[in-house]
Amino acid sequence: MTAGTLRFALLIFVYCAPLRAQSAAAIWVAYDSTSGYSTIELRPMPLGADAVVSLHVIAVFKGRVFATPQYVSLAFIADSGRAPFGARADAVLTAGGTPVFTAPPREIVRVRSPENGRALERAAMRMPTTVIAALARAPSISGRVGGARFEMTPDNRAALREYASRLTSEGYSRALLAAQASVGADGHPGLTVRKDYYEAGDVDTVAAPSVMRPHPKYPTVERDDRVLREFLIEFVVDTTGRARLRSARSTSRGPVEPYLSALRDAMATWEYEPAKKGGRKVAQVLREVVLFDPANRMP
Repeated sequence: MTAGTLRFALLIFVYCAPLRAQSAAAIWVAYDSTSGYSTIELRPMPLGADAVVSLHVIAVFKGRVFATPQYVSLAFIADSGRAPFGARADAVLTAGGTPVFTAPPREIVRVRSPENGRALERAAMRMPTTVIAALARAPSISGRVGGARFEMTPDNRAALREYASRLTSEGYSRALLAAQASVGADGHPGLTVRKDYYEAGDVDTVAAPSVMRPHPKYPTVERDDRVLREFLIEFVVDTTGRARLRSARSTSRGPVEPYLSALRDAMATWEYEPAKKGGRKVAQVLREVVLFDPANRMP
């Protein structure tokens, strides 16, 4: 198994959600400013009428602007108590009666984990993006993961076609425009936009301090290090009005951790009126400069 295989498989495990019956699969689009990567995710979708196995798909690309990923990551998920995959699972997918994808056991990552009181097993692998497009065009799709076999229903195939349409520049842009038009609502069938937080320009009312914020105390450091320090910080104000530090960067050399500890202590007491969008409270990211002045004895 290559390092790339493991990296993509782990992304699947991070984003997995509880299995549940659903008439329309949810497709989530997300961008993470910390890593600089975007994801297009088909949430776990039960396959076939008996729903022995569910399918979860994630595509990852660098940046906000769509860039066609070479691979997508698949995870087939099942109740581990039923042990449907067997000891050494391989995978085969067939489109219109023709095999279009195979994965030997060495290319499949197997993980068992508790989730909502259930023990679930995931068999994760990578697939070329071109194969997803071929599957989306197929009149029928069947497959096998170890000992578990399935036949995709018309709803399954429709969800996969919808997902494959996002894996083009035109389709991705069209999906984002549709999503932006429905922000503040619950979205519409087949598309949900997940945002862990919003930028100031995305909200109707920005987050604002509700009480005077205590300034971070100057930490105890060596005498030679007692100089004016400047930090560029990024933090998120959640829907309860609490501040959570995401990142901090010093503009000068010297020890960092004592200042970060002082900053976190102060931020634990900060209170905000949360940002609002479409009449509801949302999390918002804020950025500012914090100065540590050794001559400033303010609490």
